[in-house]
Amino acid sequence: MSYCALTEINRYAIFGGSFDPIHRGHLFLISSIEKSSLFTKLIVVPAGQPWQRPTIASAQDRLAMVQASVSSAGVIISDCEVRRNAPSYAIDTVRELQNDFGPGSYSWIIGSDALSGLESWHEIRELATLVEFFVIVRPGYRIDASSIPSFIRWRELEIGALDISATEIRRALQENRDISTMVDEPVLRYIREKRLYGAA
Repeated sequence: MSYCALTEINRYAIFGGSFDPIHRGHLFLISSIEKSSLFTKLIVVPAGQPWQRPTIASAQDRLAMVQASVSSAGVIISDCEVRRNAPSYAIDTVRELQNDFGPGSYSWIIGSDALSGLESWHEIRELATLVEFFVIVRPGYRIDASSIPSFIRWRELEIGALDISATEIRRALQENRDISTMVDEPVLRYIREKRLYGAA
């Protein structure tokens, strides 16, 4: 696949998520996207108040876990959604980041599991004029191009995703099972100190 179209000086990739908690699957994607050289900067955005999916840990706790586990100079952690006292809509985030970082190309990183609900996103037609979607295939979720609205600009980002889910991590903690292979030590320590997700 050719990415020659990405020629702007400033190329920003936005990776939003609930990160409830952030795990090694997320960290693998963050590292892979950064190393791909497709983008000038990768902006990681923990959701403040996800409008489609309730979270377990508070926004501040989820932001703290992201900050504890992501330290690369090429990655920016934005707290714009955590600070926003309103539902976390992608279009508001993109507009705020464009205001903060200025002209350039902006891309939104999305998992293939989220594609089916993309058309229901808040102001999706306007959002589609602001960003191109880069789709990462998650295990068990193939890309169905026919289900993607024609007004969406998208391409597959050929990075293999690890089969780790935050849901499984939370379940393991509730069952007092070891999660050290799924999350980094700073996150595990934070979860235990704060007794998140039923951790002992």
